[in-house]
Amino acid sequence: MNKIKTILIFIIITLAAFAVRFYQLGINPPSLDWDEASIGYNAYTILKTGKDEFGNFLPLSIRSFNDYKASVYVYLTIIPVVILGLTEFSIRFTSAFSGSLTVIIFYFIFKKILEFDSRLTNKNTIALIAMAFLALSPWHIQFSRVAFEANLALFFVACGLLFFLNYVEKKSTFALPAAILFWGISLFTYHAQKIFLPVFIVGLIIIFRKKLLKNLSKTSLIISFIFLSVILFLLLRSSVVGGQSRFFSSSIFSERKTIIEYGENLLNSYLSHFDINFLFILGDWQVRHHAPQVAQLLLVQLPLVIIGLVFLLKFAFKANNVIFLWLLLAPLPAVFGKDSPNAVRSLLMIPILEFISACGIIAMIEYIKKPFLIFLFVTLVCANFLFYLHMYFIHMPWENSQNWQYGYKQVVDYVNKNQNKYERIIVTDAYDQPYIYFLLYEQPMQILFNNGEFYKGFGKYIFRPINWQEDKNLKNTLLVGTPDQIGQEKVIKQIDSLSGKPLFRIVAL
Repeated sequence: MNKIKTILIFIIITLAAFAVRFYQLGINPPSLDWDEASIGYNAYTILKTGKDEFGNFLPLSIRSFNDYKASVYVYLTIIPVVILGLTEFSIRFTSAFSGSLTVIIFYFIFKKILEFDSRLTNKNTIALIAMAFLALSPWHIQFSRVAFEANLALFFVACGLLFFLNYVEKKSTFALPAAILFWGISLFTYHAQKIFLPVFIVGLIIIFRKKLLKNLSKTSLIISFIFLSVILFLLLRSSVVGGQSRFFSSSIFSERKTIIEYGENLLNSYLSHFDINFLFILGDWQVRHHAPQVAQLLLVQLPLVIIGLVFLLKFAFKANNVIFLWLLLAPLPAVFGKDSPNAVRSLLMIPILEFISACGIIAMIEYIKKPFLIFLFVTLVCANFLFYLHMYFIHMPWENSQNWQYGYKQVVDYVNKNQNKYERIIVTDAYDQPYIYFLLYEQPMQILFNNGEFYKGFGKYIFRPINWQEDKNLKNTLLVGTPDQIGQEKVIKQIDSLSGKPLFRIVAL
């Protein structure tokens, strides 16, 4: 493939990656979930005051719902909020932009690791096909269009790996410190990286130990040591102020079991991330983690992954060390969670599975050598992807809007227009975390520092279950409840999901 054709295809894939991640970004998914709302509000409060919603100055961990989110996504969100204002689009911008850049970075990563083996004559073609698969990956698109810290962390891990490979290849003085810097940033972007990265880096050091020893320079060692010392200091500091709480609250270690039971759970959890149902047929149990009727990967990729694995193992390419190290370690952060398989914590699997799919395509081209069959299979890949786009952009908002906490913005909009008529406003907490939506969407917007009790209420707002038999006797009160809590009697406003399912009923007393 000549250089001009390569550049043209690279540009087309890049444009496709950006287009599919930014199209309707502010309206699909149809609502911010509570984590996205928290990210947006905390980015805004830090922008205006330098403090998060709890009044913590430039925190390393965002307390949020007492789950202490990693902070980098919040800080980076300040940039689009300054430029575009505090909107759904600006809150998701960082994820969509970094996801698009990740596609580009992995092209260069794939190209570099393929260059380790002189037997491969079509390195650039494989890298471009792998890039295309990643650009159009349902799994990666899903998380690039939502404010997920895991997606941004993948970007930083990729940057670190690219600089590391550059150091191994060219002995660039500043490549190794840059790798450590980007990997360090990823640790403050998503907590799961604290499990994956140390083991991954040790594996890379073992694989490239000879070249690393040969290329080490005094300058790169000194700068790397400085970066590493700062990162370790900040990690220790963040763990003291709550950075560990999310892991322990959501891990299997919060349950009392025997060592054997823990071992069985860990093994089953690990293997579940290679399950065909999870990857190709059903997808994650959480419907927000994939489009309806589409799993994490396209169904047509199943034979490609199998063929690609056989291709890589049969010829024992030198790239295999890095590829299989990444693939085997990628599910580790998800292994310790209660809800396995988990598409968020195992997000690191995506690039390698797409690379293996690309190898499957190359193997078919080289060994089947029947143009009609190859054309037919490529057509199936395109048809499967178009089906995914249809399910994502047409069906997902309609079928799953309630799972994205749809309705809260509409509730706040109605309350904003009518709050002065009532002494108190009681809002159900049946759907979790209503307070963050009132902080985010209330007009005029106020910066109120959370005293730890905002989940119960603030100002004239009270967040609790609605007990109609008792609450219907209140005076000068606006009630916002679920259809299970409030019947049709006295309802002045009903808010439905996009499919027409009643979500909220509002009553004036």
